Amino acid sequence: MPSDGLTIVAATPAIAALMRPSLPLRVWRRLAAQTAMGPSFAVLGADRPLAIVGFVPIEAGMLELWMTVPPGFRRLAEAAAVLRLLTRRIRSVFPDRVILARIDDRNLPGQRLAFCGGFLPTDQMLGVTSRRSWVRPPFAAIELLPTAERRAIAAVLAGNMTVRSGP
Repeated sequence: MPSDGLTIVAATPAIAALMRPSLPLRVWRRLAAQTAMGPSFAVLGADRPLAIVGFVPIEAGMLELWMTVPPGFRRLAEAAAVLRLLTRRIRSVFPDRVILARIDDRNLPGQRLAFCGGFLPTDQMLGVTSRRSWVRPPFAAIELLPTAERRAIAAVLAGNMTVRSGP
């Protein structure tokens, strides 16, 4: 069991169902479908799932990352510990794959989590939305990045950067 009383387990329909009362129906349906489509895991607190994260194959060698948290997540006492745990987990999962995340340009905490997880922003937007594509290259490909980006990712991988709460 990781520190802070949190546990990472495979996300199952039963675990996802525990989030149902706190989510809008549209979000719940998407969570149920995504949990069934690809590998996913849940971060559990003492009595409930605090986050469910998964990956959907979108093309050969590439996965798209998704994450669902309950409403009011940032106000939870466990939020910072959950983000630290997710940062460590996302850094290490599927090291040989490109992972894509789409993060709204106004979501600064999400951007910090992505950067600490080894993701880099791109110029590609999702349609006409403000959701930017962030990419985590396979770790072998990190050597091909410019020096400043390699140093930043190396600092993240060494644990020298943490996710801060707030903007």
